[in-house]
Amino acid sequence: MALPHSAGQTSSVTAVPLQADTRADNADVGLRSGAIGLGSVLMHGVTHIAPAVGLVLSIQFITANAGVAAPLAFGTAFLIVLTLGVSLTQLAKHLPSAGGYYTYVSRTVHPRAGFLTAWLYFLYDPTGAAINIAFMGYFFNSTLKAEYGIAFPWWAFFLIAAALVTVLTIDEHRIVERWWNDVLTDPAMTPDRAVLCHGDLWYENVLVDARRSMVSGVIDFEDANVGDPAQDFATLRHLDDRFVIAAIDAYRIAGGVLAPAFVHRVQRYGEMRELGGLYFALLHDDEEEFADSVRKLRAGAILNPNAHPPLQLSRV
Repeated sequence: MALPHSAGQTSSVTAVPLQADTRADNADVGLRSGAIGLGSVLMHGVTHIAPAVGLVLSIQFITANAGVAAPLAFGTAFLIVLTLGVSLTQLAKHLPSAGGYYTYVSRTVHPRAGFLTAWLYFLYDPTGAAINIAFMGYFFNSTLKAEYGIAFPWWAFFLIAAALVTVLTIDEHRIVERWWNDVLTDPAMTPDRAVLCHGDLWYENVLVDARRSMVSGVIDFEDANVGDPAQDFATLRHLDDRFVIAAIDAYRIAGGVLAPAFVHRVQRYGEMRELGGLYFALLHDDEEEFADSVRKLRAGAILNPNAHPPLQLSRV
């Protein structure tokens, strides 16, 4: 193709197909290789195709109603889910797009159907996540009661989890997730015995006689429970580790039993305390307290462990 050039001359330019340029541009905007690992893809598929929590919660109900036909019911459900999974795999292979269901339905059925599907999915997805968090709170409360003798209502778990998902960055969320998994799978968190605990033994609930330099009383037994004594000593760390050491010495002299994992559990319960402020702020709809709790969480031992060395009880 000849194009005008200076001084009446012409220049020959080779035409380049538009499709080639488009492909070159698109090559720079694709998903970075390795950005999503196998674990992330697997969990995303489990939560959006065949929710594991739904299966755990429904298996007893289905078995009670289906009786001897339960294996057939589960087998049929497996085939349906497998068909759905195969279809989505093929669609993702031939229509690679971040649009997901919108792209699949728009290309295979009609653009209007894809638009409607995308909005329905947008409305459903947060609801599904909320239900899963609520059920997780129920299981968490049941586990705490059975293993540690601690009651933690499901709705409190729901509020804290929703707050963390909302305010934390992706990297912070991953750190909290790893910490949470470590706590749930930590065999040392099983207490040696259950005792009567105060439940909120921080400095505002401890009365001190300044003239005699001694503790004169303890108030506010609203959160008293029968559980792991390490939770009360973890709360005392607000007063300084030296005070905690002195309190543990007095506890031991009075007949308290200190197992080898006791110090480790004190550390863990201290980390858990950072989530208590979020719970209190959400419960009382206190925006200022919520912002302060998020700040403390980011500066605390979970997200900033280097600034908080482990408790060292050399005399225990």
